[in-house]
Amino acid sequence: MESLCQTIGAQQKTFAGILPGVFVSRGILPANPPENRATVVAVLHALDKLRITTGLDIATPLVVLGAFGFVGKELLKVLEAEATAPVYPVDLHNRESFAVMMEELRGKPAIVLNLSKKGALRKYVRHLWSGVVVLNEVYPEPGKEELRLMHETGVLCWHLVGIKGTAWPPFPGAYHGGIPCCASWLPGEGDGEYEVIIERKV
Repeated sequence: MESLCQTIGAQQKTFAGILPGVFVSRGILPANPPENRATVVAVLHALDKLRITTGLDIATPLVVLGAFGFVGKELLKVLEAEATAPVYPVDLHNRESFAVMMEELRGKPAIVLNLSKKGALRKYVRHLWSGVVVLNEVYPEPGKEELRLMHETGVLCWHLVGIKGTAWPPFPGAYHGGIPCCASWLPGEGDGEYEVIIERKV
């Protein structure tokens, strides 16, 4: 990939999906690679866009699923530094505290950010309530069963498509018209305008 990058004169090469995490674990990429930083920035922009779109206040509590994962732990550092809203980190390591967090928030507006893994959202959806807005960053997008459960409980769900851009061949379905967050550029460092795409699913 480095050889190809030099051959075509590309300014940047990034990897998508599970590759960045695998490469970090094997010492091929640094602990906080560009893919991670790009995803954190994209998620922060997506949260801002979601708040504007839904009319939620910047102080609305945020529940982060997958909070101690590859992206989650770096995002938490930024959120804790900003300290604009209460943050509830949820992961396999503290999953038992999810119920306690939900009791504190029940009936109140809240954002649930899904950074976990495929299928994990299904375990939490049935505990949510009307007034909760879910922002999904996980590939693939929420399935029919998850969307049905959210619809029945009055939960709104938005999917983070990626950064507006063109790919060859284009990404299919819910990712059409976007570049994966981890494979995108940082604002001010790439060519063209930086715009995060979020799409309402429920």
